[in-house]
Amino acid sequence: MDHTPPLPPLDPAVQRNKELQLLAADILRGMLPPPANDTPEARAIRDRLALAYLGSLLPVGIAEIRVAANHIAAMEHASECMRQVGLHANDPVRVKQLHAQSASMGREARGYGAALQRMQAARNKRDSTPAGRETSAWTESCVLREMTEAMEGLPPEPRPAPPPVAAAPAAAAAAARPARVPLLDYDDWPEDAKQRDRLRAAADRYAILNTMRVKRIRQHGGLPPDCDFEPPEPEILQQIITGKTVALEWADTYEPWVPPSG
Repeated sequence: MDHTPPLPPLDPAVQRNKELQLLAADILRGMLPPPANDTPEARAIRDRLALAYLGSLLPVGIAEIRVAANHIAAMEHASECMRQVGLHANDPVRVKQLHAQSASMGREARGYGAALQRMQAARNKRDSTPAGRETSAWTESCVLREMTEAMEGLPPEPRPAPPPVAAAPAAAAAAARPARVPLLDYDDWPEDAKQRDRLRAAADRYAILNTMRVKRIRQHGGLPPDCDFEPPEPEILQQIITGKTVALEWADTYEPWVPPSG
């Protein structure tokens, strides 16, 4: 008769940390571009470096991990576009397209990076005192318990319907498939679309470099009455006032972190 005592249940905090690590690895692996030499060994190296990069950003919790992973993926895709520029040096059209794609992904990466910094600043401010840390940990534990109980109370998720047994012939399927609409190269964009894209990029750049100015502008719906800085150009100012990009909405709630006194 086996008298081996049962193993103690796993600490919920330890289990949650393991699940967070799996989540981070799964998110990154699904979003990263393939390596130049696409082999299993190269992919393993890519994944390890990406996880090391994520660790260096010091994210805490699911929300910060997701934002940090999006930042890393966008950065890697921007770098991949720039790498491909060298492979298409004799194709000026493709080079311009790759530059535009890299610039777009770079803006996305900066937006995610700024959002992560805002989240971490708010967390540092909240956890700067023992009472704040204790309240934060207690609230997280309560929310996690309540959400777990709610999840367990849901009915089983319906299983997807099985695929039809008789598949259509390849020719009929190809004929029924809608024609793919090609994406426009940046050079083929209408001039007004290019102008809007440039204004969005300029407003985002201004928000990242001058966050408190942007917050004051958006709070007042224009230049504040006590404006003590050189205003941006009128078109950029209008985009700052009305825009809804990640960087501009981040500026709306930005609060600079102040170290606790004493």
